[in-house]
Amino acid sequence: MLAEALNAGQELTLDVEYQGVLLDELAKGVFRLRDTQSWYPQAGSGGRATYEATFRWPRKHELLASGRIVEEGLDGDTRWQKRSLDVPVIGVSFEYGACDIHVARAGHVDLTVAFDGPRSDRPRSA
Repeated sequence: MLAEALNAGQELTLDVEYQGVLLDELAKGVFRLRDTQSWYPQAGSGGRATYEATFRWPRKHELLASGRIVEEGLDGDTRWQKRSLDVPVIGVSFEYGACDIHVARAGHVDLTVAFDGPRSDRPRSA
């Protein structure tokens, strides 16, 4: 808890490292968050905030997450991405696992969809 409340427009930076059981394995190599809203600090009940988050995961899997990719890289067998959400939102989430990723564009919007593993009968990315 903060020592005092923030004023409107005031910025706060928190560095958080999560330790604990964050994911449930639904199937071999397919994971989901146990809780999509309580795994990270929030701006209070219903509060909105901008976020910058860095994710790290095994190279063999895929990650879909909130925000735009600001930086990304590879550190041995670990992939990482730094993502930013510049618009105040009430939540940040991600999905992780052995996924088959498809990217398409609908008008001016980029869409990314993940299926739980590769299958030959699914349409390929545009």
